[in-house]
Amino acid sequence: MTLNILGTGAIGSAIAAGAAKHNIPYRVFSRSPAAAVTVIDQQDQQIMLNTPLSQPVKLDSSDVLIVPLKAHQIASALQQWQPFVCVHTPVVLMHNGMGGAETARHTLPDNPVFLATTRMGALKHSENHVRITGRGTTDIGSISPDIGPLTAIQEQVLSSLRHCLQDVVWHADIYPSLWHKLSINAVINPLTALNDIPNGTLLNGRFDSQIDEICHETAAVMRASGIPADAKALVSRVRDVAAATAANYSSMHQDVVHHRQTEIDAINGYIVLQAKKKGIAVPHNALLVEQVTSLTQR
Repeated sequence: MTLNILGTGAIGSAIAAGAAKHNIPYRVFSRSPAAAVTVIDQQDQQIMLNTPLSQPVKLDSSDVLIVPLKAHQIASALQQWQPFVCVHTPVVLMHNGMGGAETARHTLPDNPVFLATTRMGALKHSENHVRITGRGTTDIGSISPDIGPLTAIQEQVLSSLRHCLQDVVWHADIYPSLWHKLSINAVINPLTALNDIPNGTLLNGRFDSQIDEICHETAAVMRASGIPADAKALVSRVRDVAAATAANYSSMHQDVVHHRQTEIDAINGYIVLQAKKKGIAVPHNALLVEQVTSLTQR
């Protein structure tokens, strides 16, 4: 089974490094010509990855297409690759926020699609250097909840990722994990981006009321979507993550600093969209979408 990894971002490069260390066949793809990335693991071992390919190649059932891109890049990436995958090629989406499932259902309706979220730490220091900064669990499951025994394709994908990412957990229903990750990102990402602060500064008491309001809104939407959620528990989880990553800057903060498109539409924007469907008012999440969007349009 060959892993085909789109992009040269931090997580994709970390997956490729894991494949290289365990002799799993892999290819890296970049939309524009790019030099090979060097990954430095937690033992300070340097792993030089294969030079990225700039054009898609034909994939079959022995391949896996891994898509660790920004949420707003998913649609165009899947459209580009749609002619090159067969209906049996498994596809793994890994991105902040939600909405990728809907895109995959539209673009690749017959393919086995998996959704994954990881707590692994990886930082891209420069265009061609990535450092793995910490281990963390990766949660994965099929795009449609399935309580039956794992299929052969599911077993293959899970086995490959476990070699690359180590702590990989299969979920019969991945959506609770995705929602809980979203609930954390919905607080930490926009607040750090808007205030130009590292994650740990959110533990300053002046952000308490905002954190509470965002979490209360998100918990209400989660419950309406069939996901058990308690606002106080969400607040506690947000504070735990902010403390554990106190010195880090969120991905949205970095996108704003470097004048890149953010994932606000796939994070707070997704909450706003689902709230509208359920008839729930989420003014704080809506305001964050407006503020971050305005910030990136300056």
